[in-house]
Amino acid sequence: MDAPHPMGDNLGRWNVSRRICQGEREVVRTRVYYADTDAGGVAYYANYLRWFEMARFEFVDELGLSVVDYARRGVNFAVAHLEIDYRRPALLGDEVRVLTDVEEVRRVRFTLNNRVVRCADGQELVSARITLACLDPAGRVLGLPVELAERLRDRLQRTGDHPGDSGGGGQVVDS
Repeated sequence: MDAPHPMGDNLGRWNVSRRICQGEREVVRTRVYYADTDAGGVAYYANYLRWFEMARFEFVDELGLSVVDYARRGVNFAVAHLEIDYRRPALLGDEVRVLTDVEEVRRVRFTLNNRVVRCADGQELVSARITLACLDPAGRVLGLPVELAERLRDRLQRTGDHPGDSGGGGQVVDS
């Protein structure tokens, strides 16, 4: 019998999870694969952005909405601002969780907090604050779709009551 592959049996796939962790929602769990690393076996910095995108896609889906449906309707999400802190490296073979939650909702943009946590020891590896705006196909700014804004605000209000949440005193602002 063949020995199990050291990278697990889910090569090329990622796992979507719906568990809450201290007020945040774990929406993506993945392994660090060879393609994710540099020559030293450390996750290449830009891959965290890809993992955040995966989590954002699933987060919107979890709200009962669809990034794909928005794109078909001519509503696209663009990163307007990104702050990222790299604290510890994710290493080849590590399993990591991406936690996502809402910090702020405005008329034309919203801000999410993301954290990447190593599953084996619970250490936070990377955190990011990502502000997204909605754009039409020509690149013009759109107001947030009403149903998205409502669900983001609802999520913000629900998670604001949890200790250790990623919202950090999140707020709803109309401007």
